Amino acid sequence: MTAAATLAVGLTLVMSGVARALPSQDPANTTYMVDGLVRGLAQVGNEIWIGGNFSHVLDPNGNAVQTVSSLAAFYSTNDALDGKPVSTVTPPLVTNGSAAPIIYDESVVGTTLYIAGKFTSVGGLTRKNIAAIDTTDGSVISTFHPNAEALNSVFATTTNIYAGGKALKNYLPDGSSAPGWTSPVAAVDTSLRGHNLRPAFRDITLVGGTVVVACACDSLKDASGVHPAKALAQIDGTTGAVLDWSSTGSAIPQGLSPDGGAFGEAVVADSTTIWLAAGGSDFTASYGFSPDSENGAQNWKTDTSGSSQTITFYQGQLVIGGHFQWVESPTESNCGNFSRPNTGCYHAPRLVSMDPASGAVNLVPGTTEPWNPGICCKYQGVWALLTDSSGTRLHVGGLFTRVGGAWTCTLLPSPCGSSGWKLAGAKKHYYYARLSDAP
Repeated sequence: MTAAATLAVGLTLVMSGVARALPSQDPANTTYMVDGLVRGLAQVGNEIWIGGNFSHVLDPNGNAVQTVSSLAAFYSTNDALDGKPVSTVTPPLVTNGSAAPIIYDESVVGTTLYIAGKFTSVGGLTRKNIAAIDTTDGSVISTFHPNAEALNSVFATTTNIYAGGKALKNYLPDGSSAPGWTSPVAAVDTSLRGHNLRPAFRDITLVGGTVVVACACDSLKDASGVHPAKALAQIDGTTGAVLDWSSTGSAIPQGLSPDGGAFGEAVVADSTTIWLAAGGSDFTASYGFSPDSENGAQNWKTDTSGSSQTITFYQGQLVIGGHFQWVESPTESNCGNFSRPNTGCYHAPRLVSMDPASGAVNLVPGTTEPWNPGICCKYQGVWALLTDSSGTRLHVGGLFTRVGGAWTCTLLPSPCGSSGWKLAGAKKHYYYARLSDAP
């Protein structure tokens, strides 16, 4: 399922005025898993294809039952097959010479799955960092074989395949470069952050003829020159030209400082609004997206104590994953960081839901606690989210080994900060889990 299709599921419910619930905080027990990092999720029919860096499919008890390489497929149905590995298709093996392969992103058009990341071979055929797979039989599509740099993102339509690494590429379905396109190139200012940040287009979506990107970038270079940029940018979908936001008259949207450390991780958008998950200064935010003066204007910004890394809609509400522990509350707008958190914020490790109109954290009905399935016990947390076409299952991928249960503070009456928390009742879920309306 593409990001656009996932967004459509959520927004249809918002616009229809249908009040829907967030999924259960306890995961399904029948879900098969994998033995390593999950970064990409995509739906093809009643199948969920997951990509990342792993070598085995695991049964619900954690036993290896299938050898794979960075790509696997599971059923998402309402029968006995639900959550099990797809039996009719064998995903092709993804390799990277002597190095570890990784799939960072996926996009679907019909029954064709596009994968992007770091690899040199797919299904025994040479493919450099991008490939197209026929999901009906698992074969690699022979006509699509661009020679790409390492990639973080891919977004495909029937006519164009946008792929983001340090540069934003635009391919046709036959693998050739789109005519008239000049690839914008991202750059970072190494003086702005205390860690190395590789310039990259980390996520891509398309609204009309405009490509909207979440980027690790402090500037973007197109055919006309270098443009100061930050975290979120819009690109002409035909030419590759960097577009200014009308609210600021520059390529930097409102509320982001040219000298700040923010960088974009993930983005969803419709015809009037963009929602961004960001790292660096760590937040989730909403921006206006329209031809008038609201273009690029910040609607709201919600602080998180670590990076917001992925974002999607579930039944009209935003769901955000990352490696944060704390999220902004009505009384506290700065949540600190992992080692020095502001405990006046909501404790909502790695997965939280927000109102798309205000950024307010959604609470469990009848309580003062945020909706938060217990995602544990790895630092990086949640990297991938997908609401399937039923609108009643949230698929979660990343770096974690436990899901569900409830967090309790073991230091009471003293508050718990970065330590002292215990997750009781969590279930083993290695790197992939499903949360449903009815677990």
